[in-house]
Amino acid sequence: MTKITPLLLLASAILAGCMGGGSYRNYTDYNGKIENGVLYDPCGRFTIKVPYLAEPGAVIRGRFEKQGGSVEFSDDFGKLIRVDIVTAVDPQSEALVRSPDWKRTFAGNRIIIGELYKSVCPKTEVLHQEYITTERAMDFYVFNMPECSTLSESGKRQDAWRASITIVEGNSLFTLTTQHIPGLWKNDMPQQEVFMEMQKTLLDTLQTVTFEPAHQSAGAGTR
Repeated sequence: MTKITPLLLLASAILAGCMGGGSYRNYTDYNGKIENGVLYDPCGRFTIKVPYLAEPGAVIRGRFEKQGGSVEFSDDFGKLIRVDIVTAVDPQSEALVRSPDWKRTFAGNRIIIGELYKSVCPKTEVLHQEYITTERAMDFYVFNMPECSTLSESGKRQDAWRASITIVEGNSLFTLTTQHIPGLWKNDMPQQEVFMEMQKTLLDTLQTVTFEPAHQSAGAGTR
């Protein structure tokens, strides 16, 4: 899976997301259209409903190109929803993405994302991983990222758990990510309960995504 060159294009987007922070103002920096609360991929692969963000401090930023990209929705209360997509643009990469061995495809993708996180958060580690096989196969995983949250306190970034769900959609790998900051709120739930809550957030967010017919899978990534 590491042979898929477009995956490497995620580097700058993911790294920017790791180090992003609040703003105390609202702004949008995106190369596509946002209309009636829906964000459109300029390459026509998908749409997603803009998640609720607290104001002031709501930020939408990202960029999508033919080979991939990302968009991040965040606010000054620690909420984070990220969308990352990597699209295979050559036959060899597409064969790997559409491989029947979907666990290998997911594992390769997860390893690359983890290595990119480690480049800015050296202590990054996988806390949890599982495959979800309901209507389609999904890879759910959680990274512990010490001092790499989108929020800082007294000039020091707080620890973060980042949970992601990756699916195969046509010739693309589509990933949703959310964030939890341990200890930010009083009476924090046990770790496994937090993981399941983040998984629910991601699955609910996935329900607001519509993939365009021309890019939809003809069976890849399903059980």
